[in-house]
Amino acid sequence: MLAPFSIPSLRVLSAVASVSLSLGLLASQCDALPALGDTDTDVAVFDNARFTWFEVGPNSCGTVDKDTDFVVSLNTPQWGNGEHCFETVEVQFQGKTAQAKITGECPGCPFAGLDLSPALFEAIVGPLSLGVVNTGIWSFVDTS
Repeated sequence: MLAPFSIPSLRVLSAVASVSLSLGLLASQCDALPALGDTDTDVAVFDNARFTWFEVGPNSCGTVDKDTDFVVSLNTPQWGNGEHCFETVEVQFQGKTAQAKITGECPGCPFAGLDLSPALFEAIVGPLSLGVVNTGIWSFVDTS
C-alpha cells in the first residue's frame, strides 16, 4: 500500500521537482537541498558541492579581498540579495576543514557551489592548478 500524501504535499513535491529540473540539478546535487519543510537553509550541510577558485579584489559585499583572505563567493541561487554577506561558512574537502567569510556572488557556480579565494583553495583542496573539485562539503556556521 502506498503511503498517503495530502494534495498540498504532492504540490510541494511537484514544485521541488520542477525547480530541480529548471535549475539543472543533478541527483547528487539534490543531497544539498534542505529537507522538505525545512525553512532554515542555514542549518543545511551541502555535500558534493563544486569548489572552484577566483581572482580576488573588490567583492559583491562592498569590500576588497586579498589573496591571503579565507573568503568565498556564494552561488547565485543561494546569494539572494546579498543577505549572506560576511556570514561564516565551514568548508571541508578530503578531511581538511577551514572557516571563511562570504564576500561575493558566483554567477557561474551551480546551486551549493562555492568559489574559494586562492589561499582557502590551496589550504583545503590543493594547488590552484586543480581548478575544480566536485566533492566539497560546506555549511553555514551559526555565530550568534
